Amino acid sequence: MDPAHFKKVVYLDQFVISEIVNAIDPHAKAHARVDPFWRQVFEALERVSKLQLVVCPWSPIHRDESLLSGRFERLQQMYEHLANGVRFDHPSDVEQRQLGPALGAWLDGKEPPQHDLNPERITNGGLHRWHGRLRVSVSMNHPPKEVRLQASLEYQKPHGMTAAKHA
Repeated sequence: MDPAHFKKVVYLDQFVISEIVNAIDPHAKAHARVDPFWRQVFEALERVSKLQLVVCPWSPIHRDESLLSGRFERLQQMYEHLANGVRFDHPSDVEQRQLGPALGAWLDGKEPPQHDLNPERITNGGLHRWHGRLRVSVSMNHPPKEVRLQASLEYQKPHGMTAAKHA
């Protein structure tokens, strides 16, 4: 039996995905002004991804932010391509799994449990499995009402809370 193969897990921020798409899509409005560095980033990530050394899971946040961009399909293609079928759990689900035991410990006057830092606990799609050459993706036709709702939710986010949480 072969030894376990563990890939490096790389999280790509939406900014990175957008810049990569701008760099490789000649029809992108920003294509002419984008730094060539982003094409190099894409080529490097694609190579190590195809060599099964790295996986770049996509996040539900990528979907939400891409919906607001006006070029959802192109961004979705990119983050799904680099993810090889691996997706992070929704951040609120991860928070609930961490906060529940911590709150229970606090209420019992005990030390909070250590968080399990294994990325397989917060991803779906076989983080370290060998990924095939084919990828099937089905795109939902997101109605404009859903996009407007997402935009209003983004606008209402308490941005100060995010900064305080990480301080």
